[in-house]
Amino acid sequence: MSIQIMCPQLLYPTILIAGAFLGALSTATPTSNSATDIDVPEGLKIMAVTESAGVQLVWYGDADSASTANSTSDLETPSLSRRCGSNMPKCYSSYQAYALTCEALLNGLLTSGSLLRTSPRSVCSTIGGYMGNRCCTSWADNLLNGHYYNLQNGAEAILNKCRTNEGWVSGKSYDTLLGSTCTTQCLSNRPNSCNNG
Repeated sequence: MSIQIMCPQLLYPTILIAGAFLGALSTATPTSNSATDIDVPEGLKIMAVTESAGVQLVWYGDADSASTANSTSDLETPSLSRRCGSNMPKCYSSYQAYALTCEALLNGLLTSGSLLRTSPRSVCSTIGGYMGNRCCTSWADNLLNGHYYNLQNGAEAILNKCRTNEGWVSGKSYDTLLGSTCTTQCLSNRPNSCNNG
């Protein structure tokens, strides 16, 4: 029985190729982040980390509960007093998210009829544990009677109008109806700074 030893000149490139393959494979595998592993922007806190349809969803809310400016009575606007649901998108070139990550986020949200609590301000999904692959949908106002699936129409309007040829997206959807609340919904790579302006 003879043992063949590879020539050192061939062994080194083989190790590099195998290492590169394993490195690429590890970034392609979805990972679950714990709340302590997630970067939280100033002014927000993680309210929950959930999973829906195999997609990890990170829910953010205001760090200071006094920041939730609208009371429940403020949110009970009669549905006919304001025309809402037109989902008028406006595109931005900053804070772009990878569109495929946004589609995964929407797929995770659509499978659940769960009620959105009043105070969360955003929900994000990260593909492969890499924060550069984060997509968030956020909203400008506190919500009343909102469900996960209510986030679909505004986000899809932004995806359809604002997706670049390179596969990135960032934008706002004005006059978006989330539950009983008419608000502005955003889609980008950050969980904060969505406003009605």
